[in-house]
Amino acid sequence: EYQIDSATHLRKILSVEANPPIQRVLELGVAPRLLELSQQMSTPQLQFETLWAILNIVSGNAHQTQAIVDLDAVPILLKILKESPSEDVQDQAVWAIGNIAGDSVPHRDLCIASQGMPAVLQVLETCKKVSGLRNAMWTVSNFFRGAPKPNLEDLRPALPPLTRHLRESTDVEILTDALWSLSYISDGPNDYIQAVIDAEVVPRVVQLLRHESAGVHTPALRTVGNLVTGDDVQTDMVLNNDPFGAVMQLMASPKMKIRKECCWLLSNICAGPLYQVQQIRDHGFFNQFSIMARDAELSVRKEAAFAIANASEKTEVINDLMKAGCMTAMHELMDSHDHKMQDLCLTFISNLRKGLDEMPPSYRSQFLETIRLEDLQDILERAGTEAVRLKAADLIREMEEVEEAEDM
Repeated sequence: EYQIDSATHLRKILSVEANPPIQRVLELGVAPRLLELSQQMSTPQLQFETLWAILNIVSGNAHQTQAIVDLDAVPILLKILKESPSEDVQDQAVWAIGNIAGDSVPHRDLCIASQGMPAVLQVLETCKKVSGLRNAMWTVSNFFRGAPKPNLEDLRPALPPLTRHLRESTDVEILTDALWSLSYISDGPNDYIQAVIDAEVVPRVVQLLRHESAGVHTPALRTVGNLVTGDDVQTDMVLNNDPFGAVMQLMASPKMKIRKECCWLLSNICAGPLYQVQQIRDHGFFNQFSIMARDAELSVRKEAAFAIANASEKTEVINDLMKAGCMTAMHELMDSHDHKMQDLCLTFISNLRKGLDEMPPSYRSQFLETIRLEDLQDILERAGTEAVRLKAADLIREMEEVEEAEDM
């Protein structure tokens, strides 16, 4: 009993919010004893208190976490996680593992190599307490997070339970961490994207774009955005679940990052084949691009410009972009000193010039009246990179030829 009292006292000391004396506790050399007592399966209260103290230590800085890892804490914690019948004890152990995995990529990889994933997934499968499920899902998200990415085969077993909880749970924290996990795995090569698609979770992710909590719809949006960076078939798997209405709604968000992510997602689709670009057009996003290109935030304007420039690569939709006011919006962006923005504007103008012969006379006249040689010469003088300077010079020559032809 005195051991429980001592562990409880130490845990309370380490639980203070302002400057907990983690370093002092480590210097006193009690950490090995805490780990030893945490393995007393016959006294779950003692385990609970000692694990809580350990959890507080690995909530400290990287050196303090390393000090616990150096005591072989990871295999000890995972053994407790697998063998303890107490959900309270499991909760503390899985939380400590999550802190260690989240500390650094080497610690993440150590936890995974020590068979941390199946141990934590077992908690996700069997735990009845919401707090335990939350901590387990958060720990899984830390196994997924970081670069370089973990091996796909180490992550794949987590996808079925993640999918199940996304479908069945209404808890915001569980949904949030499950979605961040999917966003991390989908942010990479196409085989990682395909793993998410194969888990048959895409319809639910798209559905959660409409969740009222920003904590939920933000990682859902990131996941959808990552998925459409895949190949055309993978992008179709997302588009077939009709994300358009939800994305349109999110584009009106007061949060800059949400508006930016929406434009980024759409710009990736606009870089795809014509039939995908036409879906963007048919759902009214060309008009939205011209609005977003005038957003107060540069990062949003730039992503909108990406979307417009990408779409303009398809001659078949250039008239639709003109009708939506995208040319006027891009003309306004030509004043930018951002070299990428300059490049996007020049790309768009070049694509419009190539489509001149297909334009109705009114659009052709509007193009020639709006895009003046002086605008291009101004970009040439302010060019932020050599590539922009060369592109501007080439376009000036082409536009001079167009104007000469018009005068003849």
